[in-house]
Amino acid sequence: MKAPLAAIMVTCLAVACWATVATGQDEPWNRHTGPYVEANLGTGFTYLGVFGNEFDASDSATGGFSWVGALGYGLTPHHAIEGGFGQWYTDFEDNDEPGHEEIDGHLNMGYLAWRGTLFIQDRSALFFKLGAMVVAVPETETNDSWGVAPFTGIGLSHALTPRIDLSVQYQGGVYILASAGALTVGATYHF
Repeated sequence: MKAPLAAIMVTCLAVACWATVATGQDEPWNRHTGPYVEANLGTGFTYLGVFGNEFDASDSATGGFSWVGALGYGLTPHHAIEGGFGQWYTDFEDNDEPGHEEIDGHLNMGYLAWRGTLFIQDRSALFFKLGAMVVAVPETETNDSWGVAPFTGIGLSHALTPRIDLSVQYQGGVYILASAGALTVGATYHF
């Protein structure tokens, strides 16, 4: 499921880059400062054993619909501060329980991060996010279960217009083999 979705997202970004590369421009379209808003859709994946004793080490989920929205402020073209919130909907399966017990629901993620940008050309860029996030799994057996984790992100963006960028990115918490994140395609509007 994840491989076809990733291939579709990369193909969409490549087509957008190819379609706009031939048009001329007076100045780079991707050197932004000031406020921006970002919206992303994709798939989520989690490994919940890292959030304490609430979850067994095998509690995990992949796939399902996810969305992530963010507000940010570009301090310079290379540095921004960003805060966001995301959710993804799937069944969390515990493989250690008889009958493979499932928790039907969603996972919430809120974050605050620094965003660094490396420009590839006048319209394309590689970006990184680094910060902290709060992850919560509502409606579990022992009330709401949550944890604080490092937040990371990596992605590629391409400016379609001077104000609108398309992007493909992974964002969430990753430490060694443990993760709670989303692989998404999205758009950013710069005010």
